[in-house]
Amino acid sequence: MKDLIIKYTIVLIICKLIYIFIPDFIITTFPSLQFYTLSNGASRAVIGPLTTGMHYFLNLIMTILLFREMQILNIKSLLILIITLFSSITGVIFFLFIVFDRKYNTI
Repeated sequence: MKDLIIKYTIVLIICKLIYIFIPDFIITTFPSLQFYTLSNGASRAVIGPLTTGMHYFLNLIMTILLFREMQILNIKSLLILIITLFSSITGVIFFLFIVFDRKYNTI
């Protein structure tokens, strides 16, 4: 149990740091990507869709990691995977609750 907590804490911290720094790195490295011009002359910001896309991509990676771990532990919960897809921290917490319940609540 302790190994899973440490493993997913490290993965969540790494994902959060990637989520914070990658969009800023892209915008500072390529300032021309900050805005793009539409055909009617209006301009739109790129940072919003970029951070949202990065957020869901990292949540998808976390969902795949949890899915593999759930197969190893023989846990079948589609709801946890769906929750993880939208909020990785919440999904990991629920996953750890289920692992804790299975390990220490043997009735």
